[in-house]
Amino acid sequence: MENPWSLERLQLLLREAVLHHGAVTDGFHGVDVVSSAVGALPGVHGPGLTVLFRWRKDPATYAVSFPLPRPPVAEGFWSGMPFPSSEDLVLEITG
Repeated sequence: MENPWSLERLQLLLREAVLHHGAVTDGFHGVDVVSSAVGALPGVHGPGLTVLFRWRKDPATYAVSFPLPRPPVAEGFWSGMPFPSSEDLVLEITG
């Protein structure tokens, strides 16, 4: 059985959410979701994910990094509310 909080699982779910056709709002479009090793992200202590995106008429690529949640229940990055599934946590990140 796959670990629902694995870096690979969350990366796949985030990619599906931000890279699919039509995932554009107000000129935003996803570029990629990349994983990082322990200590590779500034301000993130442990493994995590970085969402890369661009804005309309701006050649720069921007990034937002998230630490890998700690099971069994992750806390939402914005709300602090517990999320029992990785799908629910991805909805909070992208919502």
